[in-house]
Amino acid sequence: MKISINADDLDQFKFFLNTLLLGGVTALLQKKANIDDIEYLMFGPKSIELLKLIPVESVYSDLIHQGTEIEDIASLLPGELNNYLESLQEAILHNYQSISLSKQDPVKITLFFDKTEYLVK
Repeated sequence: MKISINADDLDQFKFFLNTLLLGGVTALLQKKANIDDIEYLMFGPKSIELLKLIPVESVYSDLIHQGTEIEDIASLLPGELNNYLESLQEAILHNYQSISLSKQDPVKITLFFDKTEYLVK
């Protein structure tokens, strides 16, 4: 599966990234997803490297880096996992304050599944 989000505006990109991260952390807190799946999809070293190519604040790569530590916290300090996830969730929520969406700029969201392209928006 490949999801492509074409945003001409940096704040749109930050909004989508923030929402994706928030969804992953919230799913972990609510025990609706497992750590391996969330880390595989969004919290990996490759994600950090890709973000360095985009002119966004370092807070986003810092959040992803913190996400790479979720599995370590779960195995070494399981009693602290929820506190760690809640702290990460708060940091992500705080980012929305610095995002200003312009609804004038179009966003194209495309989903590629099984070699077929679907235009979502």
